[in-house]
Amino acid sequence: GEYFATDALNRSIRYRTNVSDARTLGLEFLADQDLSDVLFSNSTENRANVFINASFIDAEYIDSEIAAFDGKQVELVPDFTLRTGLKMSFSALNFSAQYSRVSDQFSDATNVGANPDFPSTPNAVDGLIPAYQVLDLGMTYALKSLRFSFNCNNLLNAHYFTRRASGYPGPGIIPSDGRSVHLGIRWSFDPRYSKN
Repeated sequence: GEYFATDALNRSIRYRTNVSDARTLGLEFLADQDLSDVLFSNSTENRANVFINASFIDAEYIDSEIAAFDGKQVELVPDFTLRTGLKMSFSALNFSAQYSRVSDQFSDATNVGANPDFPSTPNAVDGLIPAYQVLDLGMTYALKSLRFSFNCNNLLNAHYFTRRASGYPGPGIIPSDGRSVHLGIRWSFDPRYSKN
């Protein structure tokens, strides 16, 4: 971890060291289910699959010799992470959706940002990384030798960031991309790939 200390010339410096022992307890859950037989009985062309992955983690610094760290949450470890998605195929049409949610986390061992009145340090390197959620969609359609694709990342245009950088291109938060849409057309000369 890092914290501010004073050097021999009484200057404030950013000091990186082994700050404490940590205890991490967690539970992760994963389920992946093929729903084709339930939704499309006796169909070989229509398919459906759903998955969910969730984790619950409690990571805490314990027995630190420095009071600023003792009992604080380990940095860059969110309490809760959820990723879930759905894939469906109807003959030549494929559809997929994925949703992700990540809870609050801290970027430093002292948990700057735990107090809502002080969400970060002046240089924005240390502080809270707020919870965020993202929804992505994708579709493809095959028509003989042509394949049309549509993808939309961050469909809800969420404004979020996943880390705070101390160096390039920082210092400060690194914002994630907003909504982006990709359209594509592929033409295959090889008939073996006309339906893929």
